[in-house]
Amino acid sequence: MKTTKILSAIIMLVVINVHSFAQKDRILSKGMSLNFEYGLPSDLYACESNNISQEYKFDKVLGFQMGSRWYFNPAEKYGIGLMINWLDVTTGKTGTTDSLLTSVEISMIEIGPVITFAITDKIGFDAYYNFRPTGFVKSIGNPTDMTGFYGYGFSHAIGGAFRFSVLNIGAEYVIGNIKCQSTSSDISPNEANMNLNSFRLLVGFKF
Repeated sequence: MKTTKILSAIIMLVVINVHSFAQKDRILSKGMSLNFEYGLPSDLYACESNNISQEYKFDKVLGFQMGSRWYFNPAEKYGIGLMINWLDVTTGKTGTTDSLLTSVEISMIEIGPVITFAITDKIGFDAYYNFRPTGFVKSIGNPTDMTGFYGYGFSHAIGGAFRFSVLNIGAEYVIGNIKCQSTSSDISPNEANMNLNSFRLLVGFKF
């Protein structure tokens, strides 16, 4: 009962804040954003070879993204600014019961330009590019026999979004390869370039 009351209070607070922000012109103003991600990975996502069996291909990745943006002297109907995603995390699972493949992709301080076109004071469109410092971890196996890869590098995202008041609905394409090291000395070669290409749908809020 106590947990239910707390959750109800949080939901009411979010609704009140969203309604409050919705009364303001948010399209060409600076602010923060929160998006939830549904990704459709390429056939080679989290892999280093074209010879991948079907059970090890990811059908989706899920995650979230938190960021900010600033506009530089926006005009009445458009603005050019700086977009930074402070944290962008996605994860996915595939494989079999005996050999589960798990991936975690973490990008921090993604940065790039954004241009916004304001149709009205509550409706607008964004187009953007992000340079993404990215860490990547992959594990394969079962709890008693696990092998992993880890690495850090750079990827890129090109995207766009439709915004209505605080609501944000967008899509982006992420492209990149991360050079990873194996956690096992028994694997040769001990390095692999992991593919991060994926198409992502984003739904969230820009406050």
